Parts: sequence; structure tokens; C-alpha cells
Amino acid sequence: MKQMQFWKNPDTVHGGAHREGKRKIARVIAIKSPMHVTFKSDRARGAWNFHRFDKAIEEKVYALAQKYRVRIRLYQNVGNHLHMAAQARTRWEFQRFLRVVPQAVAYLVTGTRRGNAVGKFWSGLVHTRVVHWGKDWFNMKGYIARNRFEAAGAPRDLVDKWLKEARSAWYATPS
Repeated sequence: MKQMQFWKNPDTVHGGAHREGKRKIARVIAIKSPMHVTFKSDRARGAWNFHRFDKAIEEKVYALAQKYRVRIRLYQNVGNHLHMAAQARTRWEFQRFLRVVPQAVAYLVTGTRRGNAVGKFWSGLVHTRVVHWGKDWFNMKGYIARNRFEAAGAPRDLVDKWLKEARSAWYATPS
């Protein structure tokens, strides 16, 4: 017989398609672990593709990270979404960062300002996930690397082959 579990394991994911229709649940934020953050826009095509504004977006993200004392461990612009591994010192600073970055990126890409709306730009809530150190961290690094190569136009089978070799090197124990 299975023992009843009295304490639920905390959910480590919030936003994106994972929390569709459940907006009022508090976002899980870890201070001692990095968070995998994804900002996604279905409208980021053609003139609004993030690659066209790559340097400006990256500079803005890092400037806001410095302002809100958020450490960006990994960053990748994929064209229609942004991936990053971020770590904040406090919940308050991370929440401010997640509130301001989408607004700043949308202003950069669309050229709009307050009072001159272009409609809904982002596809949903910012997706965040707590990343635990160790194997989970290396898997996330591989995922972001895969996105980098696929955004550059590399075929998926070649990327998978390269990542398989890279993972075996990452997990190799020194003799």
C-alpha cells in the first residue's frame, strides 16, 4: 500500500502553456538556483524578428539585469523567443526584471511607445523553470545550445549528434 503524501512537492514551472488559465498561482522563484526563463512572441517574424535587433536586445537585457541585480548565466536569442538562465538575489528583484524586460524588448522591436499600441505582442506569460545544479543544469545548457544551432539553420540530426557527443564529454569523469 502506498503511503499518503502530506506535503506536496513544489512545482518548479510557471508560465507559458504550462499555466494556461491558472494565472493567479504564485510564480516559483529560487534564489540559490538559476531559473530558465523564456520570452516567446508569435508576432516576432519578418520585420519584427528578434535577430534583426540582436545586439540592442542583448544590451537592454543585460542593462536591466544589472539594474535589478539579476545574474544572466546563459542568454540566447532564437528569433521568435529569448532563452536565458538567470539568477536573482531576491524575489522582488526577479519579479521586477520579469515585468520590465518584455516591455523593453517589445518597445525595441515594434518601435511603439505608450499610447501608440500595436496589439498583443507576447504569446503568453513568461515561462520560468527552476534549474537544479548538476545534470539538470547541463541538460538546460544543451537545450539552449540546440536552440542556438537550429536558429542558425543547422539541421536537427546534425545538432542532435553534436549534442550527444558534447554530453558524453560533459559527464565524463576524469581518470
